[in-house]
Amino acid sequence: MQQGAPQDEEVTIFRSGATLQVANRPSMSADSVRNTIGDLGMHHTLTGVDGVREDSLSRPDRSGSLTHIDSFRRASLPREAQRGSVLMARPSNVFNPMPSSPSKFGGRQSTYAHHKRYSMQEVGSASTDDVDSMYPSKEKMKLINVASLERPETTRDYKGQLRRWPGVLLMCVLISTAVVAIALGAKQSHQESMQRRHDTMVREQRRRAIQDGLIDDSELVDADGRVGNPMTYDSTGRKCQLPDYQSKNGRVYAVAANGTEVVVGIKGTNWFGMETAHAIPFGLWENDQNGTTVYEVAAFLHRNKFNSIRLPLAAESILKNTAPNKRLINLDANRAVNVKGYMELLKSILKALAFRDITVMLSMHTLTTKGASGSWFNKEFAEEDFLKAIDVLANELCTDEYWNVIGIDLKNEPNDCGWGPLDKASAKCDWVAGAKLIGDRMHAGCKNWLAFVEGSASTSHTVGKLTYVA
Repeated sequence: MQQGAPQDEEVTIFRSGATLQVANRPSMSADSVRNTIGDLGMHHTLTGVDGVREDSLSRPDRSGSLTHIDSFRRASLPREAQRGSVLMARPSNVFNPMPSSPSKFGGRQSTYAHHKRYSMQEVGSASTDDVDSMYPSKEKMKLINVASLERPETTRDYKGQLRRWPGVLLMCVLISTAVVAIALGAKQSHQESMQRRHDTMVREQRRRAIQDGLIDDSELVDADGRVGNPMTYDSTGRKCQLPDYQSKNGRVYAVAANGTEVVVGIKGTNWFGMETAHAIPFGLWENDQNGTTVYEVAAFLHRNKFNSIRLPLAAESILKNTAPNKRLINLDANRAVNVKGYMELLKSILKALAFRDITVMLSMHTLTTKGASGSWFNKEFAEEDFLKAIDVLANELCTDEYWNVIGIDLKNEPNDCGWGPLDKASAKCDWVAGAKLIGDRMHAGCKNWLAFVEGSASTSHTVGKLTYVA
C-alpha cells in the first residue's frame, strides 16, 4: 500500500454496566465516525479532537429510580466529516437502546486517552479483565478511512442543501402561465358568448323587419347588445344643422348657414294615427301576428328610397299634450319611444326617422279628434287656438336636434273655404287669406321651415254651361 494512502483500522468497543468506552481509536483530523449499534436504532457519532463533549445516559433500575448506566463520548459532527472515516458495524449484542432525543442525556463527563492503542479504563475499582469477564459485550469493528480532506470546505460543497429558488421560480412561472391562460380563455369565452348573443339578436331583428326582400346595409346595436331597438337615438353621435328650407324655381332647396344649397327631392308617404283620439302612429304594437316598430318603419322607408313622411296631427292634441294610448304600442320593442305626452311622442318619432335621414312634414290635419273639418277654425275650435298650436310646434321643434322637420302642411283639405275674394265659397272662409295668416305665424316662430298649402275643393270653374269644382 502506498505511503500516505488511507488505511483500514480496527476499533474495539466495550459495553459495561457503568460506562461505554472505545478502544484502539487513533486520533483523526477533521474526520468523522458513525457508529450504529444494534437494530433498535442506537446511533453514536464520534469526531476528531475539536468540538468534543461528553454526555451520560440514564435509565431506570428495577426499583424505578434513575441510575447512570452508560457514559459515552458524543460530539457534534461537522458536515465535512461526511467525507471522512466511517465506522461500519452493526453488532447484534446490545443492552439498551439510545434515548429518543438529546434532551435525555445527562451532563456527567467521562474521559479517555488518545494514542495508537488504548487500554480499557477502570470502571470503579475493577480491572479491564474483570470488566471483560463481567460484561462480555466486546466486539470489534473495522474503521474504513474512505478519504482525507484535501482542502478547506466552501459553500459550494453543500450539495445536499435544499435549493429553494429553482422551485420558487418554477412555481411563479406555472402560476403566471395559469393566470394568463385563464384570462385568455375567459376573454375568448366572453367574446364567443357576445357573438352568439349578437347573432340571436340579429335573427330576431330580421324576423321583426317589414318583409320587402331587402336587407339593411347597417344595423344599430345598442350598448346592451340589442339590435334594432335602441333605448335612445341621442347616442348615435350624429350632429346635424337645421338648414333653411326654401322653394325656388319649382324646387325645394336646403340652404346651409355657409350658403351651400342642396336640392331636396321629396319621395314620401303618410303615416296616420296621431290625428286620432289614440294620439299615436298606427302599427307600433309589434307582436307575433302583426305590427311593427318605429325602427322598422324607418328602416323600410330607407331601404326603399323614401326620404320623407307626412305626419298628420290634431291641433287640440298639441295644445293639451294628450297622452298616447299605450295599449297600441309595444314599449319593449319600441324602447326609444316616449309616450309620456303628445309632444314627447312626436319628438321621439322625429329622432327615429332622422336616424335614417328621413325628413318630416307636419300636417295640421284636424282641429279636434272628432273628425275632419274643411277650415282652420269652427264653432268648437277658434282660429286663435289653431294659431297657438302652430306656435307650440315652432317653439319646441325648430332646433338643430330636429333638423329633419322641413315644414308644416298648414291645413289638410280646406274644402269649406274659397280661393280668393272672387270665389263664392270665400264668403265663409278665404283660404288664400287663411294660408297667409298661418304661414306668417309659423315663420315668426321658425323661419327655416316651409309652408305647404293645399288647394280648396270648393273652388268652382264654369266652362260654357258646365261648372266644375276643383
